[in-house]
Amino acid sequence: LTPAQEARLPQAQRIIMRMIPEGTMGEMMGSMFDKLLGPIMSMGDASAMNAVTKGTGLDASAVDLTPEQTAELATLFDPAHAERQAREAAVMPGVMRDLMTVMEPSMRKAMSELYAIHFTQTELDGIEAFFQTDIGTSYARKSFTMSSDPRVLSASMEALPEMMGAFMSMEPRYGRATADLPARRSFAELRGRAG
Repeated sequence: LTPAQEARLPQAQRIIMRMIPEGTMGEMMGSMFDKLLGPIMSMGDASAMNAVTKGTGLDASAVDLTPEQTAELATLFDPAHAERQAREAAVMPGVMRDLMTVMEPSMRKAMSELYAIHFTQTELDGIEAFFQTDIGTSYARKSFTMSSDPRVLSASMEALPEMMGAFMSMEPRYGRATADLPARRSFAELRGRAG
């Protein structure tokens, strides 16, 4: 940080502490888990298929079984499959909350630095004044946790096909961007040059 940014940092830290008070990230993860991740993880078909692919060494795309057959095969590989899944699912929310709680101080530090870098003293004064009002306090608390709302996650999932299409177009674009470069050499070619 520059000296001017360092001077703004304490104020930025106060602002971020209002936005991300102690426990916010754990609370956010708990909410996200309860509303979205938990139900996804509790889907029996996915966990049974995972047990089958681990047990057989096959890729899921190579396994053509009904959900009932998959569940039966998963139980053959692991007689306690359903109970193990239930217990692991019960542990997961706490683990995720712990992880987010560990991340929270680092997140506050990074956000504070970004506010000190990107906002002027006048802007920070205005932001802090706003966050000291009742409405500002409410906004500061809710704006961060709203990012875990199922509506936001659902919107991301709706865009997934288009995002995958964009990823699929990367390889040809890389090819066009690097077409005039010399070809990569193999290890055998390197040995031939050294020999």
